[in-house]
Amino acid sequence: MPSETILVFDQGTTRCKICLLNLRGECIGLETIRNSEYRRNSVSWQSAQEWWHGATGATKKLLSRLDMTSQRVVALSVSGRAGAGVFLDNGGEVIVDPWLDQRHHPELVEIKDQFPDLALYAATLLSKLLWLRRNDAHLFQRIAHAMYAKDFLVFRLTGNAVTDPSSGPDGLAWPAQALRNLEIAPDLLPRPGLPWELAGYLTEHAASELGLSPGLPVAVGAHDGICANVGAGVIAKGEIALTLGTHGVSRTIIEAQPAEGVTRFYCYPTGKHVIGANALMAGRSLEWFLDQSPDTRRDRNKLFQEYDDFVLKAEPGAGGASFYPYLDGQISPTLDRKVRASFHGLTTQTTQKQMYQAVLEGASFAIAESFLQLSGWIPQVSRVSVTGSGAKSKPWVQLLANLINQPLETTDGVSESRGAAIFAAVLIGKYPTIEKAAVHMVQTEQTFNPDIELSRIYQQLFKQWRDHREKLRAER
Repeated sequence: MPSETILVFDQGTTRCKICLLNLRGECIGLETIRNSEYRRNSVSWQSAQEWWHGATGATKKLLSRLDMTSQRVVALSVSGRAGAGVFLDNGGEVIVDPWLDQRHHPELVEIKDQFPDLALYAATLLSKLLWLRRNDAHLFQRIAHAMYAKDFLVFRLTGNAVTDPSSGPDGLAWPAQALRNLEIAPDLLPRPGLPWELAGYLTEHAASELGLSPGLPVAVGAHDGICANVGAGVIAKGEIALTLGTHGVSRTIIEAQPAEGVTRFYCYPTGKHVIGANALMAGRSLEWFLDQSPDTRRDRNKLFQEYDDFVLKAEPGAGGASFYPYLDGQISPTLDRKVRASFHGLTTQTTQKQMYQAVLEGASFAIAESFLQLSGWIPQVSRVSVTGSGAKSKPWVQLLANLINQPLETTDGVSESRGAAIFAAVLIGKYPTIEKAAVHMVQTEQTFNPDIELSRIYQQLFKQWRDHREKLRAER
């Protein structure tokens, strides 16, 4: 009898992953597509339609190389970043692609000033609608649906506009007063639903494009941060998920309302709170550096492996080179969106691989700062699980273990997809609750324990890096 599997779409900022998992949480197959970015002067964007074409092509490729006579897809689910706005007309066609620049920032500040308790992701989507109304009223009149990145995929799969609380309104309803004041029609926004609820069924058109049978149930899914926590089994008090993706994000779940000064991300999924700290673009720094490399045409996975092998054997400190990974400013532990990335300590003897090591160490220092901020907000840290694509990099995870002096557990780099699959497994009745599904579907692959001597060395380098950063900041 064929094994039952769940197909997951994980729509990130840098790439989209298509992952097939069984009901034990094992990854049967994975395809990855990198998202193209487009720039013109000060504006930048991605193509939502390219997301869909990439997802359908990758799904067909994945299914074609697997023995599907022994696998049967029984449900679909979605994980993804929030904040990206995709705008569709009444026929479901994309009329405004998700932009990456900050053109809507004045509207965002205006909305947050007026409604300080409004969730950031909700405020971001509303601010983009407001910007469009003010800058292109004719185009705004054509908008029938405004939605987030992952919810665009749900829409393409089912024809329904649905979101989850963590991606959007931070609850099971949009804030009516804010919509009235901003004169935003509620039916422009996706209906909120819990991650393990039914978003709809796979349409005949979508099934044809994916190479699947129509009528399969599609779970609402969730923000990739929620999916990462669930997929790593990081649900209990004192447990932290450290995600190494585009950003370096540390998150934990608490039951009480966060204290003043604590950064609350969103609900989990209602009733509890996810707090955390974000090392903005820390993971993207590594991709960015390789993008500038003369080896950019080589297989990216092999290139990462070659550089990882170098770092494994290298002395800490990158030969005196250092890097500050602020490609889009800094969020944690200090908000400074004007600071920019920079190298320091380069000489004629600095090699390209040492520069990569400096980027890796600088990203790790920034992540350590945000992790320490988060760990200071909770009574104790009982467990840390590393998720995201970066979890596959052994030197990176070991460096972080040495740096924050904590054992770090890893799975297989698809925790976000596994979390979304857990939601789908609950939807179709394979497990009664998220917690029980996680017991059966989450496995720890490896534990990285800190090395006492290397931990001491990296603590010194970390202090030097922070001291120099503050000196640079004072000179600005």
